[in-house]
Amino acid sequence: MTEKEIQYKELVNRICDFTDEYGPKLRRHVASFQVSPIFDKDVDILFLGFNPAEGGQEANYKPEDRQLYKKRFFEGNPYPPETWAVGNGVSKRVPAHSKWNWIFNPCNDANLFQKEGLAEQVTSGNYMFFNLFFFGSPMSDDAGKLSDSPKDYSEALKKCTDFTIEIVDILKPKCVLCLSINNVFNKVKNATRSKVTKPLAGSNLSRFEHNGVVYYGMTHLQYPAMKKEYVQNIARFIKQDMKF
Repeated sequence: MTEKEIQYKELVNRICDFTDEYGPKLRRHVASFQVSPIFDKDVDILFLGFNPAEGGQEANYKPEDRQLYKKRFFEGNPYPPETWAVGNGVSKRVPAHSKWNWIFNPCNDANLFQKEGLAEQVTSGNYMFFNLFFFGSPMSDDAGKLSDSPKDYSEALKKCTDFTIEIVDILKPKCVLCLSINNVFNKVKNATRSKVTKPLAGSNLSRFEHNGVVYYGMTHLQYPAMKKEYVQNIARFIKQDMKF
């Protein structure tokens, strides 16, 4: 076991102690990681969403399932990305967002990252994808409604943010693409007290660096402002800026 794996395993144990405390308060299960963490190399891109859009009222946190939740941090979503957009009732835990095909589905001809020469970076096994907020909720705007106490949610969100920064510091991707400005990019930026650096002209992509990792912030794909040209421009900018 490598030093990176040892550090990560110790961190996940601490995270599980935290989720054991806050999961029952928020009444939601743990579903952060969408793919397995990668230890044998520093991947080019880590995609960082806000919350896993998984589970309804039936997804309450069960302390007896701690090992199952823990497994998620090592094995990711038990269903492959190709099934995420199927929407055929495979599982209520699988978000049926066809928009993710633009990045993660290698079978999709409209994959804009591949069109910009980043096919290797978005091939399964070469990227990581997980969420800053560890607990499943239907939509990002609903996350704050998971608890009867706003204080519980605020504390959980802060702890999740701090743990996420630790995860990134251990796994050391070359860059992190935050899939929301307000819910992800700004939260990490503020927690690390980082300063935004000026992006390349015309990119409209926020950027800062922390502990040797470059963080980018983009508008979440669910918003109407999200256009194919915007995604393709982001892929182009990252390729130029990171020299992939």
